[in-house]
Amino acid sequence: MKHQWNVISKFIPCVILSEKDKITLLSKLKDLLEHGFTLSDSFNFLLQHTNIKSLNIKALIKEELQHGADCSQVLKLLRYPQTIVMLIYFAEMFGDLTVTLPHAQEYLMKNYKTKKRLLKTLQYPLLLLSIFTIMLIVLNHTIIPEFQNLYHSMGVEISLTQRYLSFIILNLPSFLFYLLIVALIFIILFYLVYVKLPINHKLKIMLS
Repeated sequence: MKHQWNVISKFIPCVILSEKDKITLLSKLKDLLEHGFTLSDSFNFLLQHTNIKSLNIKALIKEELQHGADCSQVLKLLRYPQTIVMLIYFAEMFGDLTVTLPHAQEYLMKNYKTKKRLLKTLQYPLLLLSIFTIMLIVLNHTIIPEFQNLYHSMGVEISLTQRYLSFIILNLPSFLFYLLIVALIFIILFYLVYVKLPINHKLKIMLS
């Protein structure tokens, strides 16, 4: 059964639900279960009122629910984090699902707020860097060539400091572009390594 779910997961798009929708779904699922709905009825109701980006996933979940799929298996199909899937799995095996769902929701909410704060922190410096790069590109294609032609036509010798400054200004946009590519490659590699780390190592990284 585990192999079957792994094979199914490979054909599922990376983004099926937004993080906000994942949090809302857990909250609504808890409310429905506490009001006496079965797991199958709860998910069938939620599938009709949740913005799932793949119609195939909806059909697949309904089919698996008919075959007795557990909550953890459905969440795995919806691409919930592995930590949440395991937490719900153990709750189904040894605890109370309705008690565990708020903890899973709180975990997702903390991650969501942390990412929002990080994006807000990065927005301003990235905006400044973008404006600075655009200004350099404009200078390289307008003002600097005019000054170089003016110096050349008047036979003025450019000082060593001016040469260094011109070299830096001319090459800085290319340097920033390559630096961005290297940073993106590093982030992708870091993410690929991060997803394979044990949970305790992930928690240390998140705390830091």
